[in-house]
Amino acid sequence: MVLATGQGVDGVVALTIGMATYDDFNGVYFTLQALRLYQDLRDTELLVIDNFGCPATKQLVEGWVHGARYVLATEVRGTAAAKDRVFREAHGEAVLCCDSHVLLAPGTVRRLKEYYREHPECPDLLQGPLVYDDLQTISTHFEPVWRGEMWGIWQTDPRGQDPEGEPFEIPMQGMGLFSCRKDAWPGFNPMFRGFGWEEGYIHEKVRRAGGRCLCLPWLRWTHRFGRLAGIEYPLTVEEKLRNYVIGHAELGWDLTPVLNHFSEILPKDHVVAVAAEALEGPPQAPEPAVTTPQEVDAGAAGGGATAPATLTEGADQVLQSPLLGRLPSPLLALLLIVFGPKRIGQMVRGVERFAYGARNSVEEARVLQGVEDRSRGEVVKQAPHQPEERAPGAASEAIGRATSKVAFIYPIIRTDFIERSIDTLTEYTEKGTYRIIIVDQSLEGIKQNLVDYLYENDHLYIRQKNQGYSNAANKGIIQALQWQTPYIAVVNDDTEFMYYGWFEDAIEEFDSDPKIVAVNPDSPRFSMAGYGRPHGDNLDIIPYKEKYTPEDIAYLKAGNYDKEEIQSRTSYEIPETFPFTRRGVMDGITTWLTIFKREALMELGLFEERFVWGGGEDYDMNARAYSCGYPVPRDDCDPTLHRRMVSTMKSWVWHHWGKSKDSKFELDPELFKHKEPWNNLEELWAPTFDLLGHYTDESGVIRPIKRKLPVLIEKG
Repeated sequence: MVLATGQGVDGVVALTIGMATYDDFNGVYFTLQALRLYQDLRDTELLVIDNFGCPATKQLVEGWVHGARYVLATEVRGTAAAKDRVFREAHGEAVLCCDSHVLLAPGTVRRLKEYYREHPECPDLLQGPLVYDDLQTISTHFEPVWRGEMWGIWQTDPRGQDPEGEPFEIPMQGMGLFSCRKDAWPGFNPMFRGFGWEEGYIHEKVRRAGGRCLCLPWLRWTHRFGRLAGIEYPLTVEEKLRNYVIGHAELGWDLTPVLNHFSEILPKDHVVAVAAEALEGPPQAPEPAVTTPQEVDAGAAGGGATAPATLTEGADQVLQSPLLGRLPSPLLALLLIVFGPKRIGQMVRGVERFAYGARNSVEEARVLQGVEDRSRGEVVKQAPHQPEERAPGAASEAIGRATSKVAFIYPIIRTDFIERSIDTLTEYTEKGTYRIIIVDQSLEGIKQNLVDYLYENDHLYIRQKNQGYSNAANKGIIQALQWQTPYIAVVNDDTEFMYYGWFEDAIEEFDSDPKIVAVNPDSPRFSMAGYGRPHGDNLDIIPYKEKYTPEDIAYLKAGNYDKEEIQSRTSYEIPETFPFTRRGVMDGITTWLTIFKREALMELGLFEERFVWGGGEDYDMNARAYSCGYPVPRDDCDPTLHRRMVSTMKSWVWHHWGKSKDSKFELDPELFKHKEPWNNLEELWAPTFDLLGHYTDESGVIRPIKRKLPVLIEKG
């Protein structure tokens, strides 16, 4: 091994390898030691910027890593600020900045120093392919597409497959590892906080300064995405939105895509509040009198030609709010365009409390509630805990409104699957973006440790005698509607989550067709009852595992399945009708994991509570969506009124088909002691029931089916 040595004149070296860390001792340890063991560190400086203040990290760097420097930098919390500090502190003519949990391919450091020697005035931002944990799959860049609170999704350019290939330009790339000459570094906006919007922003600034953004195929790196203890640093949607707003304003880019995307995740009034706080800055004292603007400049926000946009009639009355009066005119224009003056007027009173210096709703809620929403198993800071007095109140509703994209509702009648489902949900779903509601109708009740986890992490547990699957699901849906989460998912307890990103993959399907109101991820385990096999016969596309590899998920998404391999694991002859090639979506859902748009449930209504065991309520909901004769009866088909509920092959979870909701004959009769079982779709729809909401009359004309009975919702 070659340790960092050989500083030149005035302590300058050829290269600084700097890492920004936040409460990640293990990551720092292995990244530093791997560099020292396997890379050429001659004329190289090692630098650690600690944005958290970890004594063990300080002791490691200063006590064991000869020649390395440790800098405590907790003045501003955030990945951008810490990475900027790397460049300010660096003694190297060039800087390689990486996360504190990144490993480099052999020879990378030597080749990077050679590159800079050959290009001494290089103005470019240099990056390389991310190598996944299989050490084969790579991603060379980010494609500029909005998804999952980020602008950019991983993509692969074939030119990056060969490590000896030529450099090529890319739009942007993940910022886990990047390199730039110190003098050419353009810097992040000093107002950025927390995590969010480095990718794309810094690439644009490099290009505007005359540089290129290059992928060097040999500059390969792996990144530890998995964290058994969860993500150590605070991660909020509001901070991401704030950074995007600030960065777009700095670059003169159109803010509309930012506001539109985050309005799918947060309530619109909250989006307005965060954008207002980000752009208005501290109010001046004394404040000038607010005058009502008659025109606003819509073109300025996008950096285009100025084009005055006259406010619609009545908008001048809306803008009398002191908060909105302080906003820059481009933001006013965008808010009016995106939300409309009537909606802005409705939001103003709620927005005022987000003025500069006030607590945001997340901080407010946490102060009131005395509890942080953390992943299962992490340390929880909380007020003295009194579970028996806990009820969903104003504080928990504020947290739900402020931070959650989705509420997961588990109506359960058995307890043998639920802990595994919750474990995998919390492992593979982004922390802080969801809340869980368990409505427990089982005979024995879930274990106390799971109840404690729900209470301690501000989720919700409802215990009741069995009132039927629909009744239990509706209890959770009503609570989620009050929380105003954009998505509401009803989950069977025998569902396991398989990989990180499953949720983002699923909701991406909503963008494919505006008529889609509900999405169901697919499962590698298929019930074969629909293919002529006895009820209870299943077929597994891949074998069940405790952990799935990226190759497993890629195989499932590709949709070309190995018939011979599957048959070798199956005890019966697979019917010829079973499709071994699958693509896209399939219309119609079964509710073992259905993600509804909030607006869909408000339009279609709650589940029909005449159903007691599961099995008919999902078909009834399908018919409501597809029929253009619901909720307003009509005789003629109107395709403009059609909605869709689809199963998608973009997202995969494992459904065990474990009889969590199934035939009454296979369930404990004690479960129905308090309610008579019922399941009859023909009593609800006329002239007949059809899953896709239509029938063909005697003359061959397609017509919508109509509901004979109103939806029954029990009181209490």
